[in-house]
Amino acid sequence: MIKATVRYSGDHFWALHRQFRKINFVSLFIYFFQFCYIIFLINYMIKLSEFTDTHKVARRYMAIMALLGALIAFELIGGIIRRIMKIKKIRSQKPVDELRYFIFDDEAFTMQIEGKSTRSLLRLKYEGIPKAVEGEDYVFVFIDTRACIIGKHELTEGNPLELLKLLEEKLGDRFKRGAL
Repeated sequence: MIKATVRYSGDHFWALHRQFRKINFVSLFIYFFQFCYIIFLINYMIKLSEFTDTHKVARRYMAIMALLGALIAFELIGGIIRRIMKIKKIRSQKPVDELRYFIFDDEAFTMQIEGKSTRSLLRLKYEGIPKAVEGEDYVFVFIDTRACIIGKHELTEGNPLELLKLLEEKLGDRFKRGAL
């Protein structure tokens, strides 16, 4: 029997987010394109500056390109700031009031939640668990669309290797080691 006592905090939610975030390749491509375009604009403006004394059109074109480059730079910086703020919001969440007790035995997985105003008990046979994933420092056991986040350091009885071996034995292909 393996037991864990968990009080969810920002670290738990950050681990879940980090483990299952999806990389948006379109956004990465757009950011890369914007960065390359800004470099191109700087290079082009340096070359064009040789003609600024004689060509009014070149000066206007350079001003438009500088404005466009500034807008792209602000969008790029804004995206980075939004990402940092999201990470800070996730990581700075205060610990929840509820305590969660997880028990892994030979027959089933049990989750008991005890809080100031709530108390619940869920016992689920391993056949009813859709998937479980081992992360770097956490194990994620999915119940429907919810994830039970259990830190390997939060085990009160048993050790992480025993837990991983049990999940591998009971869940088979539904248990994944490492990142997805």
